[in-house]
Amino acid sequence: MRELTLKNRKGRLKITSEEIKDILETKADFEIIRDISNTTNQNNIFVYDCKLDSDIFDIALIEELIEELKIKDNSLNVSVRFDDIKAYIKDLSEEVESDIEEIYFIDNVKCFFDIYSINEKENDFKFVFLISFEESNRTINSLSEILGKRQLLGMSKFYN
Repeated sequence: MRELTLKNRKGRLKITSEEIKDILETKADFEIIRDISNTTNQNNIFVYDCKLDSDIFDIALIEELIEELKIKDNSLNVSVRFDDIKAYIKDLSEEVESDIEEIYFIDNVKCFFDIYSINEKENDFKFVFLISFEESNRTINSLSEILGKRQLLGMSKFYN
């Protein structure tokens, strides 16, 4: 767990990475969230090792729902592309940014992510999720990529 002292519209406040993890856990999109904020020495940043809920891009489940809805379109081909996953997590990031800004009266919250693992069935997605409380930081996106590579190389509890 990590604690930050930040300035908001009402003054100063302390936020812990555990509090933000609790906010993330309210989202049905995440199956697993691990706080790994202590693995980096960057200021004003929280980092989480996450697994996206496996039902979100489950092709069999999607096809089953289409069948239940009695959609008879032979040209309908259900597949998941990497861009679809990235777009989904990007939308989730924007939602998390908005929630944190609203709860803590903070401006300039930015979320970044790096998908570091996708299984063969393309229904198991692991990624690092980085939340920055700095006004501007050009290196945060690169940091998320570095942390993603580190998780892929064995730091992640998902592989142990």
